[in-house]
Amino acid sequence: MKRLRILVFTAVLLIFAGLAYGTTEHDNYVYFENIHGFKFHLKDYYITHGQPYDGVASGMSAGKGFIKVEAGRKGSSEAADWFKHRADVAVGDRVVFDSWPDKLNFAVYGDIVVTGKNGGKVKCKDIIIGQGHTGAYNNWWIGGKNANMKKDGNIVWLECPPVDGYCAGTVSLHTIKNRSNIFSMFPRPCPFGGASLELPRHR
Repeated sequence: MKRLRILVFTAVLLIFAGLAYGTTEHDNYVYFENIHGFKFHLKDYYITHGQPYDGVASGMSAGKGFIKVEAGRKGSSEAADWFKHRADVAVGDRVVFDSWPDKLNFAVYGDIVVTGKNGGKVKCKDIIIGQGHTGAYNNWWIGGKNANMKKDGNIVWLECPPVDGYCAGTVSLHTIKNRSNIFSMFPRPCPFGGASLELPRHR
């Protein structure tokens, strides 16, 4: 019985120590509207040193695409630098459109597969997504390299070539005012029936 009390006491101390030092793991969600299918394929990730991490899930829920990152929330410049090293272009929720994150809790890097309303699918490679903090909110950032991402104000365009059996297409991604973890996404996969795909012109 004494040994059991010691084990319980130790477990309680560990829980309170984790809370005190900000090492609690959370289910961190970011959502994508206006799509009919979504999948994120993780290639790499970075999390602030000492924080817990237990993986990434993605899919559709209640008509929205989502990415869930099971991880702690503690901002660091190292996580932001890791994000910026993999992006020439970025856009974030609840920030001015030309800004970059100074600190992030974590970032995940990989490919997304998006399904449009006509059932066509497009794969966009080498996308980086991170969670930061602004005011009272945990906000999200999305970025990529100039080769496959362009920016116009609070909108980014993903230009996705044919790859891995998926057709070419574009995906525009918009921030939503006063929202911290949701983006509007408008995919334009190559249409059926042999019609040509019109790519957007960038300023």
